[in-house]
Amino acid sequence: MSMIAFLLASILVFNEDDSNYIRDVPKEEFVRYFDSVCRGAVTHFFMCPNAMRSNVESKFLEPIWTALDEPGVDPKWGRAAKALHDKGIDPYAIWSARAREKGVSPWLTVRMNDIHGVDDPSFPSLCTLWRKRPELRRVPSYRGGDWAPYAFDYAHKEVRDRMVGFIGELLAKYDVDGLEADWLRFPWHLAPGREREDAHCLTELMREVRKLADAAAKRLGHPVRVGARVATNREDALALGTDAEAWAADRSIDWLVVCNFFSSVDPDCDYADWAKRIHAVNPDVTIVPGLDSGVRKEGLRSPRRLLTLPEYRGLCERLYAQGAPGVYIFNPFHFDEKSEIWNAILGGDLSPSAVAAGSRAYPTSYRDCAGDGMGGCAKTPRNLAEGDVTITLDIGRPLA
Repeated sequence: MSMIAFLLASILVFNEDDSNYIRDVPKEEFVRYFDSVCRGAVTHFFMCPNAMRSNVESKFLEPIWTALDEPGVDPKWGRAAKALHDKGIDPYAIWSARAREKGVSPWLTVRMNDIHGVDDPSFPSLCTLWRKRPELRRVPSYRGGDWAPYAFDYAHKEVRDRMVGFIGELLAKYDVDGLEADWLRFPWHLAPGREREDAHCLTELMREVRKLADAAAKRLGHPVRVGARVATNREDALALGTDAEAWAADRSIDWLVVCNFFSSVDPDCDYADWAKRIHAVNPDVTIVPGLDSGVRKEGLRSPRRLLTLPEYRGLCERLYAQGAPGVYIFNPFHFDEKSEIWNAILGGDLSPSAVAAGSRAYPTSYRDCAGDGMGGCAKTPRNLAEGDVTITLDIGRPLA
């Protein structure tokens, strides 16, 4: 691709959160919201229909409105989801159809191990299987305040079958271009110390997803791609059991998103290394770097704040310099729909040409999804009074 063509053409993936826009509103309001998001810059609209429970009726994941019948549980968005269900309003069907009309690619993105609220018995998404079967968790005996041990352990066939069944339901129900297995919401899927040994369990599951997508493609008459979202660094991804190279090699995936977890964007995402390794085993995989919406500039214990537009541009500049074809935006709902940055991002301000023309800032941070635990590879804080202190900022290269 020529530099001019590259500057004009860029992927922008918008990840729609599982609960952000589950509201008891008319169908027309879902269309309005989609049109607000997909006003020209967004090329791919990824829709999340689940956390630990499903936002739509399912035989494999309890619907979120199960919480309405559970004493002491706050149903939160479950009440709106039930109202929509009763009225026959399906946001994902509405958005998929509207995407077709507007030339945007509709995808589903499934959270493979969401553990929001595991320390809060009143949280509505905690399913009956999780509540009643602690032996299926990564650390069955754990009762502390860290969320990670509470996640399902995918070494259990029952856990895998549950998610494969749910994905099969979705692909049989919706006309989409692809389905992403989101292994970063949350990133822990295997018992501590067994992640590499049991990684084959995740690989086998991805092969099942491939079969389901191929069956959907045959039914729909167009390709249905399979994607996955994993950590920004290959070694960290492997340490978590997410062997994306194996998935690419056996053609289980067509897309790969490499992204930070949540706490802080990773300014040192080595996109070029991912591209080299993945394309060595499967040159047909599209690899897109992802950015969450916040940064912690002084390590895990410092406050998380939302990125500024110049910081988004600076991060994108470095990724584009490594050959990235675009960017995947996670948690964009943290910005208000009326905010300047929301309108700038959705208006095209993260395209290569806009990045090259605009002001840029370069936050330095740490990997929030390191294989050896949260907070790995921290660059700051540093005490300048200690003498010889070097902090390297890779700002990419000029795009124009």
